[in-house]
Amino acid sequence: KAIEEKCTDEHIKFLFIFLIYSGCRISEALNMNWNETNPENDDRPMIDFENDELNIFMFKTQEWITKPMHKKIREYLERINYREEKLFEWNHLHDNPSGIPTRWWSMCQQAGVTYKNRHACRHTHASWLGKKASLQSLMTAVGWKSAKVALGYVKTDRDEVKQMINGLPE
Repeated sequence: KAIEEKCTDEHIKFLFIFLIYSGCRISEALNMNWNETNPENDDRPMIDFENDELNIFMFKTQEWITKPMHKKIREYLERINYREEKLFEWNHLHDNPSGIPTRWWSMCQQAGVTYKNRHACRHTHASWLGKKASLQSLMTAVGWKSAKVALGYVKTDRDEVKQMINGLPE
């Protein structure tokens, strides 16, 4: 909330929102394209307004993942409207010292947020989902093949354990 309210750099703020609510890696976000399509999902566009979905190419696994588009992402996308190619036109600034890393740091400072690297957004996304999702659902949503990784995000609180125990047959 603080980043969304206090950051004045709209481009880097949208990148933050996109990473938090899509759960994708920075390279996958910077690869998002208005015109590219997912061949595994009936050639649906990467940014699919019609179905409120994102078709993300996962570089690590070399696979496509189709995810629902969160309303926050849709809000930002509707504000910027349609562009010719890349969603983040300034993606070439990823490795430029005065580009994304510097702007990201500045965004965190403006919002009074302890510095988090861009990959921390993926962890936040997974942690939010892990509070509500089963292990298999979490793996599907984030695009993990390993249950070992996903188990670190599945949380059960004391009340849930109490309910499970009390729910056993007598």
